[in-house]
Amino acid sequence: MLHFIRETAKGWVAWVIISLLIVPFALWGINSYFENGASANVAIVNGTEISLQEYQQTYQQQRNRIRSMLGANANADLVDSLLKPQDIIEGLVERELLLQAAVENGFRVSDQQLAMQIQAIEAFQQSGQFSKPTYERLLRNQGYSTAYFESSMLQDSLISQINSGLKGTSIVTPADLDRYIRLKNQEREVSSLVIPAAKYEKNVSVNEEEISKYYDENAQRFVNPETVSVSYVELKVSDLQSTIAATEEDLRKVYEEQKSSFGVGEERKASHILIQIENSDAEKAALDKANELVKKIKAGESFASLAKLNSEDPGSAEQGGDLGYFGKGLMDPAFEAATFALKEGEVSEPVKTSFGYHIIKLEKIRGGSQKPFEQVRDDLKQIFTQQKAEEQFFDQAELMANQAYEQPDSLEAVAEALNLEIKTSESFTTAGGKGIAAHQKLVQLAFSNDVLKQGFNSEPIEVGVNHLVVIHKKDHEPESQKNLDEVKTDVKMILEKQSANKQAEAAGQKVISSINNDGADPVSVAKELGLVWTEKSFITRRDTKLDRNVVSAVFKKQKPAENKVLTEGVGRRNGDYIVYQLSAVRAPDLSKVGAAEKQQLSKELNRVYSNEEFEDYLSSIKLNADVSIFAENLQ
Repeated sequence: MLHFIRETAKGWVAWVIISLLIVPFALWGINSYFENGASANVAIVNGTEISLQEYQQTYQQQRNRIRSMLGANANADLVDSLLKPQDIIEGLVERELLLQAAVENGFRVSDQQLAMQIQAIEAFQQSGQFSKPTYERLLRNQGYSTAYFESSMLQDSLISQINSGLKGTSIVTPADLDRYIRLKNQEREVSSLVIPAAKYEKNVSVNEEEISKYYDENAQRFVNPETVSVSYVELKVSDLQSTIAATEEDLRKVYEEQKSSFGVGEERKASHILIQIENSDAEKAALDKANELVKKIKAGESFASLAKLNSEDPGSAEQGGDLGYFGKGLMDPAFEAATFALKEGEVSEPVKTSFGYHIIKLEKIRGGSQKPFEQVRDDLKQIFTQQKAEEQFFDQAELMANQAYEQPDSLEAVAEALNLEIKTSESFTTAGGKGIAAHQKLVQLAFSNDVLKQGFNSEPIEVGVNHLVVIHKKDHEPESQKNLDEVKTDVKMILEKQSANKQAEAAGQKVISSINNDGADPVSVAKELGLVWTEKSFITRRDTKLDRNVVSAVFKKQKPAENKVLTEGVGRRNGDYIVYQLSAVRAPDLSKVGAAEKQQLSKELNRVYSNEEFEDYLSSIKLNADVSIFAENLQ
């Protein structure tokens, strides 16, 4: 249909078609609100809906996080293979269950605590201090509103309280620790013989018939993969930024707007005692209690001691009401106004907020210095040009999308409208390639019907933060079968390697049989093969001298009977075969384990126990929960 409109809908014809489409599309849109409400959800947890949009956002966040961890050259297929839709839904369900449990059990996070957590995030700081403009800009660039981010942070904090509470109950007894150390630090006596596959390669003979047969049976392995190269235009904020000039007036304006970012803003360290107001009837009692505490403080009683005994803020009461340092814009307005009106050492009268009545003591004041304009001129220019470039980017992104769709047969219109250069990629396969072909969504579109078969422009593709690309097919090479002559050398090498590997394994099995069945001496058997049997030595689970396959195999075996030796073998990925003997198991001397190591191992075991307890708790609330999952809505 879209292809027909592109090709024939010109002038009045287009208007007739569009008029005919308006009514059914409008009715369908209204209908969807009544008929398809459930389809917008991927799960319902105890009556709380988890939307498809939330799933998609979480999927993209996790995808970006994995790409970031793997680096810029991460294989797109690998990234996508690590993301399982069912796992993401399960994670969202578990998060919602834990959040509900936190609320039901009375956990809470105050505005002050949340503000301090956000303030401590390094990405939101400039010169070591929280910067509100930086905070808002970074969230905007990531497509988040401050309300969404703060809500997510609040939920994370609530869940963290449950997690910490459960993990804090785990106890590691001395007997537990001793058993753990004996197991973890256990040593095993091993000797071994490596039989290299390369030893047998010179004895391998592969004839033409074998090569031809292997090729015929495995022809699908020897193909030239389908490839495509694309022309593309890219729109980037960084390119736009380089074209923007900043006047003195522009820089002065930014300086005035963001003064707080250029220097150390004044911060105040305060402590408080919170008396909560349970309901309107209890407000007078709360105020009376707060006033009584103010009198005690003025009479000389310790503020910190009274806070520990009376404050109903679980986050600060144990610390004597200490809230640490904070600047303006982070606390409740009434709380902030009262705090910034105090002098060091002064205590306020009761201050009412949505949480209750606060008694505030100002402990210290710091900061307030300001960097001069000239010192931050370069920073101001960066901020100004970045902001203007982002504004242009979003306007031009819309124009890019429109031009790419309206003139689908070429990138010329897009390039001309936005003054962009048309570039060309190297050829790449469905697995991706270099440069822009490292982005899997772009690769998928390059091999899509619209781009590959119809020859249309793609939609704008986001390949980075504030970085859009539109592609158009340039060259295409379909998959083709390689003939035998092209791959004969490769097939011959494969067959030779397979034969050598089999011979190495057969030699290893013969050595094992000679030792186990004939009582042969391992050293002598190895010498007959022109190889060396290593001397016995004790290894730990962390040994790096022996092949990891051997270490893993050795520690999976049961302890040999007294005066017995276990002789077995294991292959290596490169085709070598290793024959090993396990002759003894030695427990560690606990008296030689130092206090520092014991403490570290105790923490390690505590984490194991804590994780088990947390998983048990999560399983129990899942068992008693009413959960419905709509995986079909992901299609």
